[in-house]
Amino acid sequence: IAYHHDFARNWYKLQGINAVGTGASGDTSISSVLADPVTYAAEYDLAVGTISLNDSIVYRANRRAYYSEGVQSVLNWKTAFAGVDHELTFGARVHQDEEDRFQEEDAYRLQGGQLVLTTAGAAGSQANRVSSGEALALFVQDKFTIGRLSVTGGARFEDYELTREDYATSDPTRAAGPDRVRTLSDTVVVPGLSALYEISETTTLLAGVHRGFAIASPGTTNADVEESVNWEFGGRYSRGAFELEAIAYFNDYSNLLGTCTASSGGGCAVGDQFNGGEVDVQGLEVTAGWDAAAILDTDISIPLSVVYTLTDAEFQTSFESDYEPWGDVVAGDELPYIADQQLTLSAGLEADRWGASLSGNYVSDARARAGQGGVPARELIEARWVADMAVWVDLTDRIRVRAKAENLFDEVYVASIDPAGLRPGKPFEFLMGVEVSF
Repeated sequence: IAYHHDFARNWYKLQGINAVGTGASGDTSISSVLADPVTYAAEYDLAVGTISLNDSIVYRANRRAYYSEGVQSVLNWKTAFAGVDHELTFGARVHQDEEDRFQEEDAYRLQGGQLVLTTAGAAGSQANRVSSGEALALFVQDKFTIGRLSVTGGARFEDYELTREDYATSDPTRAAGPDRVRTLSDTVVVPGLSALYEISETTTLLAGVHRGFAIASPGTTNADVEESVNWEFGGRYSRGAFELEAIAYFNDYSNLLGTCTASSGGGCAVGDQFNGGEVDVQGLEVTAGWDAAAILDTDISIPLSVVYTLTDAEFQTSFESDYEPWGDVVAGDELPYIADQQLTLSAGLEADRWGASLSGNYVSDARARAGQGGVPARELIEARWVADMAVWVDLTDRIRVRAKAENLFDEVYVASIDPAGLRPGKPFEFLMGVEVSF
């Protein structure tokens, strides 16, 4: 398979407020203004339109262009040797990609609830850089079965090189070439092993161990790669209309990476990465499903399900970080934005030509900053229940109409405090569509 993808977009984002009207030069980030509107009272008044001033509202044009391309091939081979059946898979991929970042910031006046452009930024004056990567990946996997035991083992080899070229923001044509070029390269082997054992026709045990790996950005100067060893153990039970699965997991990070993004914030430059040191993440996932029609003697299916996740995630080392959600970490601190409990309940009715379902999702309290014990009110992401409902009807053998209501009761809740203060969860949304099969 050969592939090539091109993608480009430009989206505007409120970046900052300048109380003296000098635009992007010396503006205060919107995150700082909303976090402390008393200290930044002048900036807050400009943000809400109490007063109006030229070049006071700064918007960033996040213009990006991307491409990725490569060729890959997979060979599957079923064979037998040493008296054991094997399913072998070999794969190879040659890949390259690029991100071209060419951004500017425009300054506005907010007047009568309307933004009025007062100074347009020069193209590329905020960010002017190209990041690219090349990689060769190879993998091999073998699945073999001995009686009731099935074992799958494999490994991926990857050799990669990442490059970031920074151009002067005063050189939109890039005629002078890059001011700075940074590269990052490495070779890594990522192995994994898993096993299934059928105790009976209804019960199966499973276990696995895999290495986790994530590449650091070529623009970072201090961050290391992210590495982990991930363990899981559990079982599955299935009998008639009832199914149950329970899996315990343990993820042992030797180094966790934190990445600053436009959507997550963090009091840092977008793209910066930060070392989180050793982190342990452990928990339990339970899934159960049952069709109640089995005891009601009805042709209408009544699927019921429950999904529960318990998570405990803690830093194992103490350190100081410029990444705002982490800050000054003490060993034992809980990771931010990870709820310790999540639960989804659903029930439905399904006939030959129609169906309906109702589900409720619960997410427990979470903290927005690393810490232990009680969560300060301004750092608390409170627990919430959100319900969804869906229906479908077959108008003909080929045409199906679907409708779905997400956040059915329009629950108002806080999803995040980053970036730039409280962020609401998605409100009520109604979707409708038609499926046509040929």
